[in-house]
Amino acid sequence: MMTQGFFQYFPKPRECYEHKKRDYFIAVFTFFCVAVCLITDADASLAKQNALGVCGWVFLLGLLLGENREIRLQVVIAIVFATLGEHFASPFMGGYTYRFGNVPAYVPPGHGMVYLTAVALARSGFFLRWHRQIAAFVVTTADYGRLGGSVGTPNREIMLALCFTAFFWFISLKAGHQWSIWRLFSLPLGWSL
Repeated sequence: MMTQGFFQYFPKPRECYEHKKRDYFIAVFTFFCVAVCLITDADASLAKQNALGVCGWVFLLGLLLGENREIRLQVVIAIVFATLGEHFASPFMGGYTYRFGNVPAYVPPGHGMVYLTAVALARSGFFLRWHRQIAAFVVTTADYGRLGGSVGTPNREIMLALCFTAFFWFISLKAGHQWSIWRLFSLPLGWSL
C-alpha cells in the first residue's frame, strides 16, 4: 500500500523522544514575533515597518547562533526562495498586496524564522511521537484550504493550486514516490486511485 511506503520515512510511532526546550522556544518566540509584527504594522509608517525588519533580522540571527551550519544554510536558502516568491506573487502577479505596495522589510527574516520553526518542531519530541496524526492533519487542512481558496480571485486560486501541488510534489520526493498530478489532488480527498 502506498501509505505504508510513505510512512516508512517517518520515525516510529508512539515512542518516547527527547523534548528539547530550545525547539519549543523557537516556535513560541516565532509565533509571538509574528503576532507582534502584524499588530504593530497595522498602522505603522514605512520607517516603523523597516525597524520591524531590523528587529526580525536580529532575532533570526540570534536564533541561528544555536543551530549547526546545515540548518543555517537551509534557512538562508528558504529566505532567498521565499523572498523571490514574495516579489513574484505580490507586486508582479498581484496575488495579494501589502499596504505600501512593497514587500515589508520584516517579511524575509520572518520567513527564515518560520522555516526554522518548522525545522525545530519537526525534530521536537512531540512531533516525532505524533508524526502520523500531524501529517494527516496537515494534508487534510491543506486540501480544505485549496478548496476554500477556489472561491476567491483567479490569481489566488492559481497560487493556492500551485502551492498545493508543490507541497505534495516535495512530499512525494521525500517519500521516494513519483505521483501524478491526479494523485496529488485526489489522494487527500479520499478518491480512489
